[in-house]
Amino acid sequence: MKRKQKRIAARPQNADAKPDLSRETNPRVLQDWVHSAHRLGRDDILHEAVGQLCRCEAPGIEDPLERAFTAMLLALEQGLMDDAAARRRVVRIRMKLERDGAERVLADLAAKANASDPFLKMHGYGLIEHAPEALVLAHAERFDGAVVEAARQRMEEYGIDAAQFG
Repeated sequence: MKRKQKRIAARPQNADAKPDLSRETNPRVLQDWVHSAHRLGRDDILHEAVGQLCRCEAPGIEDPLERAFTAMLLALEQGLMDDAAARRRVVRIRMKLERDGAERVLADLAAKANASDPFLKMHGYGLIEHAPEALVLAHAERFDGAVVEAARQRMEEYGIDAAQFG
């Protein structure tokens, strides 16, 4: 009787090769890529995996701000898998989203006196474009001038050029 051989995925010759994640639609596989890229310090793969995960998880969201906010939450959840307390804070953000909407949640996070957990986590992961302040600056026309200015100041406080977002 013949034994069935397992198919082993071919390894790229270059271990530093960047995978093409544009066709991947399985959220579990993309989550694995996010964790591996973060662990290995591969920001290029991390950005692509988070972006593709967001496209898979929220395909029906029409509003660009809502889509960007969903991307921020997904990136946060992926980055906080090992931190139970921080995951609870993300759950609170989701509850506030349902109650108040994305604009209000982003405005509140950006206008805080101190940097919010989402800002600090996105900054730490090199995903600053998903930080609440970046989203406020990118969609400045939808926010009060004081909120936009607070977001700009927070970015400058952390040495980030706010002009790249708006």
